[in-house]
Amino acid sequence: MRTCASSRNGRVLTRALLSVLALTGASAASAQTTVTLSQPTSQVVSATVRGGTYAAQNEQWTLETRASDNLEYNRRALLKFDTENTIPKGSNVTSALMTVTVKTGSGDATRTIGAYQTSLSWTETEVTWKQRRNGDNWPTPGGDYGSKLDDAVVTNTAGTKVTFDVTALVKAAVAGNLGSSRYTRVALMDLDASSSESYREYAAPNDPSVSSRPVLKVVYGGSATPPPPPPSSSSTLRVLQWNTHHGGTGTDGVWDPARLVTWIAKFNPDVISLNEMERNTSWSHNTDEPVTIAALLKQKTGKTW
Repeated sequence: MRTCASSRNGRVLTRALLSVLALTGASAASAQTTVTLSQPTSQVVSATVRGGTYAAQNEQWTLETRASDNLEYNRRALLKFDTENTIPKGSNVTSALMTVTVKTGSGDATRTIGAYQTSLSWTETEVTWKQRRNGDNWPTPGGDYGSKLDDAVVTNTAGTKVTFDVTALVKAAVAGNLGSSRYTRVALMDLDASSSESYREYAAPNDPSVSSRPVLKVVYGGSATPPPPPPSSSSTLRVLQWNTHHGGTGTDGVWDPARLVTWIAKFNPDVISLNEMERNTSWSHNTDEPVTIAALLKQKTGKTW
C-alpha cells in the first residue's frame, strides 16, 4: 500500500491511517435494528368497516375481509401500527413485513387479498364505513386508500399465516413523508370477484392466542448506500506506528535512518505512520527525513511509499 504523508512541527499525518479510521466508522454505521410490533393497544390496533346497514357501526378489534356486490356483506380490515414512537424519525428502513393469521374462512379455497395504504388517519373506537372518526367522514364511503403495497393468496384454513411486504409504506411513514403522523396504517381488501363464500376472519391484536396476533417486523438502520466491501474478507491490514526519536536516532545517540528502515521492513506493514520526522532542520543532519526514509523503504521492500 502506498502512503502519502506531510510533515509539520515534527509530526507526520498518514492519510492511509485516516482511511483505516473511516473504514471502521463505516462498519459501525452499518449496524441494523429489528423491531417487532405486536402489543395490542400500545403498538397495534384494528377495526373492520362494513357497508349497508352496518355503515355507521364501529367494529373495533375485528379483522375481516369479504368481497360482495352487496355492501351489506362487504368488509375491509384496518390495522394501525405505532412506527412513530418505536422507530426514530428518518431511520433508514430496509424491510417491513406484516403478518396476519387466518382464524376462520368460508367455502372459497383461496382468495387474493391486497394490502393497501390507508391514506387518512382513523380512530379504532370510532371508525366506520362512513366515518374515519366522529365528525370526520371518509371522502369516499368505505375508506380512503392509496396504492396497493402487496397481495397474497389466502386459504380458508385456520392457523394459516399470511405475510405482506409493506416496506414502502413504513419507509415513507418513518421518514415523515405522510404528514405529521408517522403511524403505519394498512387496509386488507379482497381483490377477487364477489362471492358469498369469500369471507375471511383474521386473529385480532387482542386475540387470546398471542402467536396468532398481527405482527409488523421492521428492520432499520445502516447506511442508505452500503459501503463497498473490503478487498478480501480474509486479508489483514498491518499498521505500524513508531515514534522514531528525531528520524532514527537510537539509544546509542547515532542517527541511522537505514537501521530504522531495516526494522520497519521486518514488520512487513501495509501502512506506516512515523512521529518526529523532520525536514532540513534536524539536529545535526541537513536532510529531508520523510524523503530519505521513503527512498530507503523502496530499497528494502521494493514498493513505492
